[in-house]
Amino acid sequence: MLTKQIRTTALAAIVSLIASTQSTGADQRQSAQSTNRIDGAFGLSLGNQQRINGTPAGTNSYGYLYAVVPPIKNDDFVKYFINITPKSNSLCAIIAFQKNDPKTQWDRTVILRGVMTEKYGKMTFEWPAINRYTWTRGDRNVEIGNLDITKTGPLSFIESGLTVCYTDTKLMEQGKHELKDIADAAVNAKIKKADKTGL
Repeated sequence: MLTKQIRTTALAAIVSLIASTQSTGADQRQSAQSTNRIDGAFGLSLGNQQRINGTPAGTNSYGYLYAVVPPIKNDDFVKYFINITPKSNSLCAIIAFQKNDPKTQWDRTVILRGVMTEKYGKMTFEWPAINRYTWTRGDRNVEIGNLDITKTGPLSFIESGLTVCYTDTKLMEQGKHELKDIADAAVNAKIKKADKTGL
């Protein structure tokens, strides 16, 4: 009888140990994914204050776009841009383009998607039909795919091709409000200067 109790207790202990090991493994994988925060790329950090002298390459709905040479370059990418909020000068997006080569683009997409999944875990959005994939951590995203970045301004042009884009959605929203404030201030200044004679 005592031997049967010992066997039962030992078996229960083993089952409990196996269950806790499986749980711990899953917890560690989940923890590893959640600790891979989206901070930025190429030696650039989202949220940092950026003061850049010179004319922006263009504007978009979040602020000013600047072509940059990042501190850390990746041989697979040929052009880099950063998006800066117009008043607070916060880095709200980092954009990098690979060489636009339709013949190799699908293979390069599969590789880049694998690299991002290895780093950030499961995708939060996937739309293979248009070659677009997104990973999200809080207010920050990494998106890869055929992203067209339209810029307006003195150097008005569209960049396209396989792209990786790191964004801080909270700062992008802030950039929208800052642009609106700037536009409103410009209109108000014109209203003050307007000829009101006879009105």
